[in-house]
Amino acid sequence: MKLKTLTTWSFKDKLIFFLCFILPLIGFIYILINRKKWDKKETSLYLLFALTNLSLTITVTFITRDFWIVTLHYIISIILITYFIFTKKTSNINPI
Repeated sequence: MKLKTLTTWSFKDKLIFFLCFILPLIGFIYILINRKKWDKKETSLYLLFALTNLSLTITVTFITRDFWIVTLHYIISIILITYFIFTKKTSNINPI
């Protein structure tokens, strides 16, 4: 039986996703600073989510505010979050 490791409040998944969703540049910098504290799969998913939201921010700010571009970015973000949650739950299942 594995013991659960306690994580500090600053490394919780919800906080990281919230930070990357609301303030993508700060979230991206936060992930780059703390990337050695997670494994490679978690780091790559966090970076992918942060870059997706950062590209949405740049696109909406400087290029266009087209509905379909914003919708596509949000769909990609939702897919990334569900993939992350699914892989996190399946990796925590212990064989009997």
